[in-house]
Formats: sequence, C-alpha cells, structure tokens
Amino acid sequence: KKELTPADILQTLTEQIIEALHQTGDVDETKDGMDIALCKINTKTNKATFSGAFNPLYLVWNNEIRIIKPNNRPIMNFNIK
Repeated sequence: KKELTPADILQTLTEQIIEALHQTGDVDETKDGMDIALCKINTKTNKATFSGAFNPLYLVWNNEIRIIKPNNRPIMNFNIK
C-alpha cells in the first residue's frame, strides 16, 4: 500500500468534502470547508512532513521558533465558476 503524505491526505479530504457537500463551484453556493494543518513525524529518523490549509506549522528547535507557511486555501471547492 502506498504510504500517504500529509498533502495526499489533505487532497483526499478536499475531494471527499466537495463530494459530501455537493459543491459545484457556483458563486451562490455555501462555501463550507475547513482550515487544517497535518504533520507526519517519523520517530525513527526524526523527520517530519507537513501540509497546511491556512494553518502554519510552528516548529520549536534549538530554542528557535520557525514558522512553516501553509497553502493559502482551505479544504473545499474554491474554484468559483
């Protein structure tokens, strides 16, 4: 089975939300969706993979805070016709 990345998971969520809410992209439809951040951590290698929809990752490492920017779109059908 293919190992999923956080980006794969968020893409699948986007597709399922569009289907579940019957979103078509029409201008007058409800724009329901969600903002989410997802991080996958490999505890054996201490590596992390991140994907975010409007939510950043705040990484604290060696007494420093790093902000990893998210994608500036929520999980929903944002392609307005």
